[in-house]
Amino acid sequence: MAALPAVRAGEVASYLGVPLFDAGGAHVIGVLAVFGPEPREWTAEEVALLERLAHPVVTELELSAVTAELETGRVRWDLAIDAAGIGSFDWDLVAGRLVWDDRSLAMFGYDRDDFTGTIDAFVARVHPDDVERVQGALQAAIDSCGQYDTECRVVLPSGQTRWIRGRGRVLGDERGVAARLIGAAHDTTADRVADVRVSRVLESMPSAFFSLSRDWRFTYVNGEAERLLGRPRDELLAGVLWDLFPDAVGSDFELHYRAALRTGDMTVFQAYYPPPLDSWYEVRAWPDPDGLAVYFLDVTQRRRAEEAARRR
Repeated sequence: MAALPAVRAGEVASYLGVPLFDAGGAHVIGVLAVFGPEPREWTAEEVALLERLAHPVVTELELSAVTAELETGRVRWDLAIDAAGIGSFDWDLVAGRLVWDDRSLAMFGYDRDDFTGTIDAFVARVHPDDVERVQGALQAAIDSCGQYDTECRVVLPSGQTRWIRGRGRVLGDERGVAARLIGAAHDTTADRVADVRVSRVLESMPSAFFSLSRDWRFTYVNGEAERLLGRPRDELLAGVLWDLFPDAVGSDFELHYRAALRTGDMTVFQAYYPPPLDSWYEVRAWPDPDGLAVYFLDVTQRRRAEEAARRR
């Protein structure tokens, strides 16, 4: 203490300090001190008072540290959300007030001044052909106090159409009645454009292609696959592979498809499917994040030619 500049300069002639311990009492995190310009003796009551003050001071210091950490986390979260192009929304179902952040306002073509803060402002931007579906999804989430997840077209004041996906959760009050819907939204237009381009390529392919979800439902079928499988696309989509093609159960098709999903490796094989298809197929199947992608050719004529050549 004597080496401190204020003490050497005579500005501090008396000093009393008590250590500040962390919550576990094992580490000193600071000192609570009082001092004065005149020499003096500190009474037992003054020492006791300073010791009593030490605990709330530690509490305040810890609270400040937690607050600073939370604020840092919030800033990082905001930066991450902004970088990802995600907007947030908060719909008060009781008051009817809809709150959007700046990112959501921009996605829907609103300025802060012309946004009315109601669900009608949202519906006004939804493409007319998507309004009924979106409103149905909102109502279903509210009725069940559950999840909201839908993608729709949004028509901006410029006439431009964008695709927006919104996901959220309905929160209930103490009685379990829906009170708020909070969530996030992001622009999926680029994904949609990419999907359209990929679809055009797949449709122009002379080979058959389909994709399956992880629960074995058809999620995409190109025109050639529709022809070779002998079923219309509307019937195939969302249908379960094993229900639509029961003879595939227990066959090489099931063996290889399940192996591809289990191992994460592409599989190539040939297999026969009985009537009504009555055909041999050369199949390439590879896993993707959503399930399984399958490319196949009808090699029945080739197999028959090979069999005929072997019999000669």
